[in-house]
Amino acid sequence: MVAFWLLVLLAASQASALESPIHDENGPVPELYQVDDMLFTPEQYRQEVLGSIGGRSKRQWSYANTRPWSGNNNVVPYRFAAGFRKDWEPLVRKAAQEWERKTCLRFRPARPNDKNVIEFYHGNGCTSPVGMNRVNRISLKSPGCGSHKTILHEIGHSLGMGHEHQHPDQAKYMTIQNQNIEESWRKWYQPMARNRVNTHGFKYDPYSVMHYSAGNKSKPKILMKDPKLQMVVGRVTELSNGDAAFIRKTHGCQGGTGTGGKGTGGKGTGGSGSSTCKGANGRRSVNGGQKVRQVFTNKTGRPVRLFWVNTSGRTNAGWLIQPNRRRTINSNSSHVFVARIEGGAWVKIGGQCVRAASSGNVDIRV
Repeated sequence: MVAFWLLVLLAASQASALESPIHDENGPVPELYQVDDMLFTPEQYRQEVLGSIGGRSKRQWSYANTRPWSGNNNVVPYRFAAGFRKDWEPLVRKAAQEWERKTCLRFRPARPNDKNVIEFYHGNGCTSPVGMNRVNRISLKSPGCGSHKTILHEIGHSLGMGHEHQHPDQAKYMTIQNQNIEESWRKWYQPMARNRVNTHGFKYDPYSVMHYSAGNKSKPKILMKDPKLQMVVGRVTELSNGDAAFIRKTHGCQGGTGTGGKGTGGKGTGGSGSSTCKGANGRRSVNGGQKVRQVFTNKTGRPVRLFWVNTSGRTNAGWLIQPNRRRTINSNSSHVFVARIEGGAWVKIGGQCVRAASSGNVDIRV
């Protein structure tokens, strides 16, 4: 899949874009410039987009110099700007939790001393800076940009991802219907030159959340060579396996749990850090047994959800345990328990991925 450190091919007429700053809720923002739904600082724009440094006529920009969040220990602090709708905050958290669950990144509320943060606000469109910056202001217009897919997509840009349909292998999989695309938008459908991008070995992924839709049936903007994918591209509402695998690779880790959606690039299974827990993993509880009293202590440093597994092997609604807090469970059946970081990876209980009920004290650790 692509989600590559993208090179955007621009028309020479865009040189005037330096005079057209974007706007946020406070008016013009002269220090940021917009390219499709991605935002750049003047230095990024001049050097990478316009190629004006040193008199070069280059009209591509590369994510090669974009900073991944590995420079922040793979921690992604986020906050909500003043005026951000309270009923939209859970939508953002849900998207952040999916990225966290399927990759090695950790999203958490921002703190005053954080040097790099993502800030969500209601601007004039759906836009995001590219890669890690001091403040990544992701605009989610209200109404219009509140879908789960849209929020996943814009966070993807802040993590450094480009648009999937612009993969260098585009011609193998689709034909762009320029006659059905407004002239000013055609450049956003052009494929990237192979010698100008780094795909990190990932193939094109039609299931990527970073893909544009094909458009309507009567006048498609993208015509897929595999007809079965015509109404799939750009309509997927969860991260693909490839989306998750790409971020894990570009951020130098293989953590993350849960399986992503369809797509290439490998499944997002595995634990967080050294853990390789995968939930109940076929284990189930058995009715009957002696009464036990078990005390679970959360030593992960993060909120953890403790679950008990029923006789069918399904996890039942669990208990939230805050860091360094305990939860006492009394049981008169041979239950087994599993635990996971809230919204994230499965973790170990007493050194085991699946813990059989027994009297005593056990720690929950990564």
